[in-house]
Amino acid sequence: MFEIKYRLVLDMNEINSMSLEEFDKEYDDLEGIIELNFNGSKIGETFEGEITEEMYEVGCFQDEWVTLWFRNLIKAAKLLVSNNYVMFSEIEAPVWIELTKSNNLIKVRELREVYHKIEGMEDIDCVSGPLMDTKPIKEEVVLKSGEIFFRDVKMEETSFKENFITATEFQQEIKNKSNMLLTEIKEMFPDKIKSKLIKTLEESINSIKDI
Repeated sequence: MFEIKYRLVLDMNEINSMSLEEFDKEYDDLEGIIELNFNGSKIGETFEGEITEEMYEVGCFQDEWVTLWFRNLIKAAKLLVSNNYVMFSEIEAPVWIELTKSNNLIKVRELREVYHKIEGMEDIDCVSGPLMDTKPIKEEVVLKSGEIFFRDVKMEETSFKENFITATEFQQEIKNKSNMLLTEIKEMFPDKIKSKLIKTLEESINSIKDI
């Protein structure tokens, strides 16, 4: 079983008062919360209760870029059509979701980067590479001598329990929930339908309609 739950947490008054041009300038993505449920093992979390004005003002439940999460999930679903391995970064965190496909079965793991220096090392950059790849990621290492080389990023599993889901249910849930999200945004902000944010999400969704 694979299920996506999400909730947009937005300043409706601010957005509704904006012109289309102002919205395009201020909003590349929409904030909220998101939860990925793989047979009971979860990444992220949702909240079903009322979010009060006071809770919003102190930043509660605005931890994730929900629309960016969906674009990344869509891209991962596309890549798994022609690749047996995809890993992508959780947003603004040194944590990765690893998807390994065998026939129609996907093994899911959550991995955390392990920062480890060696003698003579000046600098290390673990998150400078792509936020999504079809092979294990590498990190750039700079030695005090000025020499630069790349090595595999050391990873360790998080408390997330390794899980298996089918590629079919992974793709279908992403299609269903991304279309639901798009419809919700259009209904919330009908005057922003021509915005860059909505167009980008729509194009992303259309790219997987035939997989």
